Amino acid sequence: MRVIAIDDHPLILAGIEQIVNDQPDTRLVGRASTIAELRDLLATTACDVLIADYSLPREDSADGLSLLRQLQRQYPDLKIIVLTMLDNAALIRVIMNSGVAALVSKRDPLNHISIALQSLRGGLTYQSPTMQSLLGESRHAVAGGTLSGREIEVLRLFAAGMSMTEVANKVNRTVKTASAHKVSAMRKLGVKNDSELHAALRDLRLL
Repeated sequence: MRVIAIDDHPLILAGIEQIVNDQPDTRLVGRASTIAELRDLLATTACDVLIADYSLPREDSADGLSLLRQLQRQYPDLKIIVLTMLDNAALIRVIMNSGVAALVSKRDPLNHISIALQSLRGGLTYQSPTMQSLLGESRHAVAGGTLSGREIEVLRLFAAGMSMTEVANKVNRTVKTASAHKVSAMRKLGVKNDSELHAALRDLRLL
């Protein structure tokens, strides 16, 4: 398997490189520390798996979820392993439901990347122990689900300080419909008020 890794911490990138290259028939073919570098790499370097830190500094208005979806549309055969420090069960489920192949918590030993790669080789998905625990909690705590593009757009505009009337005008929907998108997104994120919503959006890198 050919692997590209992106993380803005050089020590973590070095650890990923060692783990990947220790795998049989697997090699790291590129490493990036910014989204721009990643885009250039993917455009010029064939790869099967991307190992990506979720909480990268934002560039060109690409938040974590939007970036994952863009990459999946542009490279439908690319398997993505997400590394994250997030510990909110509902947020983790939103990321998992976005279609990534594996989720590895940075709270778990990095050797779980090795297990994730082995799982992907066998056509399976993988969640490290911390992720399994959080996803289990999420199944009981909230309905979960994937945020739609419209829900993300409504949340971004609301978080930017717009009233729901202004948001509705911006997305060319009625206030009732825009509010329904907001309520649906809050349910999926497992938050109950605007303060919790803003915290969740920060965690998801939507702010």
